Amino acid sequence: MPLDLEDLTILDDMVVVWLAEDKTHKGEEQTIYLHDREDLRLVFRIRRCVGYLAEQGITAGPVFREVLRGGKVAHRRLVGSAEPSSAVTTSARRPSMSG
Repeated sequence: MPLDLEDLTILDDMVVVWLAEDKTHKGEEQTIYLHDREDLRLVFRIRRCVGYLAEQGITAGPVFREVLRGGKVAHRRLVGSAEPSSAVTTSARRPSMSG
């Protein structure tokens, strides 16, 4: 399932990811709350990534993109074996809402 910049909400202490319905979750949308941790610095890293894309004029569309020679980011979505594995996203534990 592709992830777009519009699916991310970056807060001071977490990243909220909205996932559209898929074959497994018919009729339901999913929201995943990724709480930041000092050892991961997730909010910092996501903000840095989104900022880098914005510097290149990219403010919408795919999060995961090919990086071309010279560091330019492609406007198209990553495809094929370079795309993050769905096995990674489905096996990731959803963080609990409790502190």
